[in-house]
Amino acid sequence: MKHIAVWFVLSLVLVSVLVFARDDERQGRFKGLAMHEAKKVERLGEARVRMVEKLNATETRAFAQLSRAHMKELSSLPEGALKSRLAEVRMVTSHAKRVVGQAMVQSSRGRYAMAKGKFMERRQAVAQDMQQFAGLKERYTACKNATGDDCAAVREKAINHSRQVVVNTADMLILHLTKIQEQVTANININDTDAAAITADIDARVAELEAAKAQAAVAATKDEVKSAAETVRSIWKRAEHRAQMHAYRVVRAHVGEILVRAEKLEKKMDALLTFAEERNVSVNDLHEKLDAFSAKVAESRAAFKDSQVRFQAALAFHRNASADGNVTESEATAITNAVKEARRLAQQAHGDLREAHAIFVVLAKDIRGRISVPLTDEQLTSGDAPLPAAAGSVDTTVEATEIPLEGV
Repeated sequence: MKHIAVWFVLSLVLVSVLVFARDDERQGRFKGLAMHEAKKVERLGEARVRMVEKLNATETRAFAQLSRAHMKELSSLPEGALKSRLAEVRMVTSHAKRVVGQAMVQSSRGRYAMAKGKFMERRQAVAQDMQQFAGLKERYTACKNATGDDCAAVREKAINHSRQVVVNTADMLILHLTKIQEQVTANININDTDAAAITADIDARVAELEAAKAQAAVAATKDEVKSAAETVRSIWKRAEHRAQMHAYRVVRAHVGEILVRAEKLEKKMDALLTFAEERNVSVNDLHEKLDAFSAKVAESRAAFKDSQVRFQAALAFHRNASADGNVTESEATAITNAVKEARRLAQQAHGDLREAHAIFVVLAKDIRGRISVPLTDEQLTSGDAPLPAAAGSVDTTVEATEIPLEGV
């Protein structure tokens, strides 16, 4: 019995020695990398590892910082192409954010929620006014040259309803711009210069719409209502493409921030899985889940990149179109459509991130069930600042806004 105990102890010692020897070999093979980074490289397979071994220290470090999906993609390239792509990798340890007080953020979010509620009310009111106006249209036409009291009442009702359509539409557009402005105010990922420029532009458009609304509110004749309606329509034709661009910047800032969090979460989980393996906890199935998470984040990043390319094209189009100080209606429509496509791709990226988050929730639950040792952020991130606890989610919906003034 004593011999069995001795043999068991010696076996444990031997296993420990072999494990440490393997770890030393691994870190010797990839100098300068943390253990979880070296293991992540090794999981690519021997053929791709040999390619990585040809990299210099700086290139190896950059390669190890990539996500699993990105590492897999780049390691399949020829050596020259791999080195070229790694030269483009920027090592960023922090991201400058706009300083916005928490009280201001909460206040801005409250104003956004209020504006959104009022926006929906105005849109419903416009639809009702248009419906009532349509119901009077046939009688209004029949009374075109009549002078009786009944026809006078019909004309007055028609003017009242059409006037209210213009007033509520102007209000709806003001609230739409207000929603965008409040989202910009509360977003720390939009820099001070852009935030100030967007706020000033929206303030100017709101002032124009307020003046047009006041003009519509006192309109007493059909021609005066039509004039006020045309003023509102003209303002929005000049403002809509710019509003779309401002709204896109909000969506881009939200999705870009979540992408950064997701990539940090992957690194954190990589370190945690290595921690578990060092304590002989089986996590092979969790590596598969993390691979799936990484692949879904990579899909999101690809869609997000396409989104930004489309937006840059829209910006270039806008600069060219406004060079003479006048953006035509067809140019504004083209810019608006380009920005809408960019926003659609950004929202697709956000959808991919939601799917990635669902994978991560399951992964986090599984690993917590296997490791009972409390871990600090410092243990998991080699001294980096604490990372977010979840990928997060945001509402990237931007309501379509049209002006239902035709026929007024």
